[in-house]
Amino acid sequence: MRQWIITLAVAIVTLTGVYAQDEDISYSRAEKIESFRVAYFTRKLSLTPAEAEKFWPVYNAFLDEQEKLRQTRRALQMKAQSAVMGDDNRELEKLSDEFIGLKRKESEIAEKYHSQFKTVLPIRKVLMLYKTEVEFKKEILEEIRRRQAERPALQGGRPGLRQ
Repeated sequence: MRQWIITLAVAIVTLTGVYAQDEDISYSRAEKIESFRVAYFTRKLSLTPAEAEKFWPVYNAFLDEQEKLRQTRRALQMKAQSAVMGDDNRELEKLSDEFIGLKRKESEIAEKYHSQFKTVLPIRKVLMLYKTEVEFKKEILEEIRRRQAERPALQGGRPGLRQ
């Protein structure tokens, strides 16, 4: 019961911070999202304190590897953009092979962490994790869209656009 109350309190405080209209200088947008993620996942997965202690380091390492892969993909996309304009087919083939390699690496990361998640969480919660990740992304995107929709209304609309 005490754990549930603490989790609920953390979630409320976090949600208040994430959804607040004014920009708090002390927290960056990324920190707000991360705080919201911790509260959201803890609540949705019903993590016990013992599970949370084991889960978060593994999940954060998973996110770090995914972010490194995203950065590599972005750099590769920039190379590909300029290479497509040229005539060097060998370079294009090399870049296309690198894209496939990134997809392979993405699968390897998923497999690696799936095994690790199974060691720190019951299998039911591992499956719930994958669903929660999708729901979390939707929640964040909906919040971004909501804020973008409110922004023109708060600022009197954008010049040159019909409302």
